[in-house]
Amino acid sequence: MATTMAFFSMTSCLNDNDDNESTTSLSPEETALYLRQMSGTAQGKTIMFYYAKSQQGLDSLAKDSVMNTSISITAADSTARMNFPMKLIAHNIENNEKLKAALEEMDDQTLTARLLPYRTDQNDRLLGFYFLPQDGLSTEVVYADGEKHKLKLSFSSNTIVDGYTFTCIGGYMPSTRALSFYAMPYYLTLDEKSTITLKNSIMLFDGKN
Repeated sequence: MATTMAFFSMTSCLNDNDDNESTTSLSPEETALYLRQMSGTAQGKTIMFYYAKSQQGLDSLAKDSVMNTSISITAADSTARMNFPMKLIAHNIENNEKLKAALEEMDDQTLTARLLPYRTDQNDRLLGFYFLPQDGLSTEVVYADGEKHKLKLSFSSNTIVDGYTFTCIGGYMPSTRALSFYAMPYYLTLDEKSTITLKNSIMLFDGKN
């Protein structure tokens, strides 16, 4: 729980910075410089926060994590490509045990996102950026009995949990090469028609390049 509370506090502070006058857009030259500093491959841990039913039948905040997640950042086209651990969204699947079991066994899938750097009031030691997986993640899911379905994972730009607003933002510290960002998996679509909402899921990546 201490880790979760720190996570909430850090997000709240980052959101406050978003509204601060010192947080502004960058020139094309500054954007290119920031992206060059962040470029490369980062290795780290992916943590998913979600709500689960307790033994008393109440919703309580839980988390799961996967080690050795990688993300590659390319400065030339402002993109990040992450090995997204699909098993971390299985907790949110209800009333579809076949899909849940398939996600738990599924290999990591490539999630592509655009990075949009922005100016912070700590620019000398912290580079801020928006993490924007605008096109989501499209793949195929195969059930244990061989049944196949098209699957798309879509993301929200923000979500509200316990009164805190979470935004798809991140930070990079050049001095330590530490890279962290948040993303909000929002819903799954099966065969372009059946939609499953992922309730209050918040993903945190924490690593170094």
